Amino acid sequence: MANQPKTETPTSAFRFETAEGGYAIKQYVGKEKSVVLPSLYQGKPITEIGMEAFSEHTTLTEITVPASVTNISWFAFSGCTALKSICVAEDNPAYLSIDGNLYTKDGKTLLRYAIGKTEERFALPKGVTKIGDSALSGASLTEVLLPHGLTEIEDWAFLGCESLTALALPDTLKAIGEAAFEDCDSLTELILPNSLTELGDYMCESCDSLRRVVLPKALTKLNNGAFSDCDSLTEVLLPATLIEIGDHAFEHCEALTAITLPESLVKIGWSAFASCTSLTAPVLPDALTEIGGYAFLECNSLTQMVIPASVSLIGEAAFLSCENLKRLIFANPNGWYVTDNSFESLLTPKGERIDLTASAQSARYFTEAYCEGHYWYKK
Repeated sequence: MANQPKTETPTSAFRFETAEGGYAIKQYVGKEKSVVLPSLYQGKPITEIGMEAFSEHTTLTEITVPASVTNISWFAFSGCTALKSICVAEDNPAYLSIDGNLYTKDGKTLLRYAIGKTEERFALPKGVTKIGDSALSGASLTEVLLPHGLTEIEDWAFLGCESLTALALPDTLKAIGEAAFEDCDSLTELILPNSLTELGDYMCESCDSLRRVVLPKALTKLNNGAFSDCDSLTEVLLPATLIEIGDHAFEHCEALTAITLPESLVKIGWSAFASCTSLTAPVLPDALTEIGGYAFLECNSLTQMVIPASVSLIGEAAFLSCENLKRLIFANPNGWYVTDNSFESLLTPKGERIDLTASAQSARYFTEAYCEGHYWYKK
């Protein structure tokens, strides 16, 4: 006996707005656990599902998408924690359903995993090359198997996957988006393949159990906030090609006691190691030219640091509240000036010349006397 077509959910269960070619579902206001989207409203096709249209409908278990819908917005199903199946009409030209998960029609991009599933392990099908924005966010999975041939993980893809403990990234991966692994609280290790050429900002922010990270060998910049608030992080292997550590990259990594900075490093960004309260005496490389503002704020385990002769700019409050920093040794203590952070002074620095020969006095300058509102430069 042929399958009977499902009965459409009444249009009264939705709020609509006009869209290109017809109407978009702006909001679902019904209470049904299984929803079959209508294909028409007021005689015109329903072509879109708007942003957060079904957001936080925690009792929704199944949704069926008709052929007329060709645009599903970001976060359309965010917070649908009971959703076990996203079905798509076979003649839909834009989308495809595989095992109840949403893909592009060609099957190459995972758009949304149905996070209400009870499985602990999920294997993406062969042929998938991209994981879309927030595609797995909020999933309760402990392991995700990624196929060879995957090239891109987009923004927020694994956001809030709090049970995820294992993730092997294939050597075909080229790019990881912003906050892709944010709040993956059970992830303990991340080895980034050498094929990666692009890492997004705040990639692993607040991964509370992350202890070890290996970065790609050819990486030149570690993006802003990449490992901020990873308060269990103890080991980071930086590549010999790294030129810049971005703003907030390791901020609040309170368990980090040591890090080896490569000889290639030129810039340490704003608040890069702020509140790394266990960090002791990193060796700054001779290529370094700039230390950003608040870079080592509240690094209370620092007792001394050597500033190489190559450094010519130190941002405001770079060593503020480093309570135990007693010696700041300048390899070249001559020609240093301090000035305020006003716009005019940045354009035409005319600061006060300060002798930084005495390491103990230099430490006091940077931790007490000339902190917030001042930056240092060398002529």
